[in-house]
Amino acid sequence: MLLRFVRNAFNACLMSLERRVVAQPFSDPRNSKGWWAWLSRAPAYRLSRVRIGIAGWPRFSRPLRILFMSDLHVGSHTEDVERLTQITRSAAELQPDLMCLGGDYMNGLLFGGGRVPPETTAAILGRVKPPLGSFAIL
Repeated sequence: MLLRFVRNAFNACLMSLERRVVAQPFSDPRNSKGWWAWLSRAPAYRLSRVRIGIAGWPRFSRPLRILFMSDLHVGSHTEDVERLTQITRSAAELQPDLMCLGGDYMNGLLFGGGRVPPETTAAILGRVKPPLGSFAIL
């Protein structure tokens, strides 16, 4: 009898904790993270410029600029929506001719206050409009 009471109390506590910690999918469009914010800060993004010479490639008035972005994991950290907006703004300033997106766009974990809807991430990435188009791994 006592064991059943303890087990039921434990299960009730566990379910309550699970409802508070495990968020509904795509329930955090602003990426606020709530009380997880203090624990969830993203590292600074890294911008690298690489020149690649290809033998026999035709010469143009300026080099072909290809923007490649990958592993954004939007929703994993506090303020990721603002962070992605800043990254996208910096990327657009490079005036790429072509944009390639390598995948891992959003957080796949349920923990930490929810996930950012894919539509939010797509809308921000869609602000970069290279003349030769954008290509993505989905």
